[in-house]
Amino acid sequence: MKRILIMMMVAMTTVSSKQLSKRATEERKVVIVGAGIAGIAAAKTLHENGVEDFVILEGSDRIGGRMRQVEFGGVKVELGANWVQGLRNNPIWELAQKYNISGKISDYDDVIIRNKTGNDVTDQAEEAWERLETAQEYLETWREQIREDKLPDVSLRVALKLGGWQPKTPLEKVVEYFDYEFEYADATEVTSLNNTGMNNEDFDEEEYFVTDQRGFGHIVDSLADEFLSPNEARRRLQLNKVVKTVNRTDTGVTFTTTDGSTYRGEYGLMTVSIGVLESDVIDFTPDLPAWKVEEIYQFRMGLYCKIFLKFPYKFWNDNEYILYAGSVWPRYAIWQNLEVPGIFPNGTNILLVTAIASEVPRIELQSDETTQQEVMAVLRNMYGNNIPEPESILVPRWLTNPLFFGAYSNWPVHVNTRDFEKLSAPVGRLYFGGEATHPRYNGYVQGGYLSGIDQANAILNCLQKGICKSYQSAVNQGTSAAPVFVVLLLPMTAAMFLVRG
Repeated sequence: MKRILIMMMVAMTTVSSKQLSKRATEERKVVIVGAGIAGIAAAKTLHENGVEDFVILEGSDRIGGRMRQVEFGGVKVELGANWVQGLRNNPIWELAQKYNISGKISDYDDVIIRNKTGNDVTDQAEEAWERLETAQEYLETWREQIREDKLPDVSLRVALKLGGWQPKTPLEKVVEYFDYEFEYADATEVTSLNNTGMNNEDFDEEEYFVTDQRGFGHIVDSLADEFLSPNEARRRLQLNKVVKTVNRTDTGVTFTTTDGSTYRGEYGLMTVSIGVLESDVIDFTPDLPAWKVEEIYQFRMGLYCKIFLKFPYKFWNDNEYILYAGSVWPRYAIWQNLEVPGIFPNGTNILLVTAIASEVPRIELQSDETTQQEVMAVLRNMYGNNIPEPESILVPRWLTNPLFFGAYSNWPVHVNTRDFEKLSAPVGRLYFGGEATHPRYNGYVQGGYLSGIDQANAILNCLQKGICKSYQSAVNQGTSAAPVFVVLLLPMTAAMFLVRG
């Protein structure tokens, strides 16, 4: 009798363990990692095409990713993405109009430049602007030839130098800094010439600075509302789920989060930043293939830190942009007056200074008090010692945030469209999206949005039509050759099974 009881207890325990295991692992058609604009766009695309069985795993307590707004100085400010960049045929501009996102078209000609003794040297910069524009004409001609495969890619620095531009004075350097580092969040020495200009070519050069007090991320919220009803949000969107491991097999992908939850999808989509992929905070089992790792580590994360300062009163110029020509190594060089008409009301008294590239690691690792001292030293050089101390300071930290490890991707020299194909190519049933994977708009919000749609459509083609992309590395005597992309046609019966399952 005792033996029978023990056997019954063992059987009950086994059943209980199986039930617990079943409850612990959620089974879905598609698991999406990341609820930024790429992940939300992908989920919406799946929903619109009849795939409802998906879940989005988001590491933070909100959606939006690097579109994030917080309250500061009596208004709400954008810590991350702030501009709609390009207003003609840009899908983000179309969404901004659809959801009535308020803001102001930036006036980059409304600039004053002050040197380290506080003198207005804007007029002296005219000659430098003209010489830089001449070099840019040469740069644009070279870029066209690169894209026609007539010349190899080079850095912006090389192209500008050969175009007759080499900044030697603080004034010349801040002029260049305003045109390039401010855009690409990286030094001209490492930024690809081939990468520049695509956004302007496809859309236009106008940029819309978002001031909407609902936030730039209201676009993401609105997109999510179209397929995440209040009753469905908990089932389809899991917040505070930081993915720790990704285990892929021939039949699916299993994701384990730091809280021990597991989610298995027939397909998986990673929309995390390239900084996260490079950091090894996610363990892939088996390891990602060499061709994928090669591409991940070719890319760079730009470093961009928007520092907000609230003052008791306004003491700075009325221009929209204030540049500081302090040295040939710019430091706290680009300032924005957030009280110009169309941004914040008079009396808000907020200045924004942007730190870029090599400035950022130091700033993020030091205290806000130290940063404030450095910033005030620059402001006192420009406006004298009698200016007030700020009432408060806000220093975002994207580089040291383990969910991002940087601001946005930058395309380094010699990376071509084939590399982007490899970066976004699936590894089995694991797909890759996010702004870094878009071949034309990497680094931009529209890049993230369009990549989410593209990857969702790739999954849909495989899931519903049996048309599945695959990458095969061609190797010749141990040397990597050109990538080969293969379209696999699954039997229609298998495709039907996948849809019904």
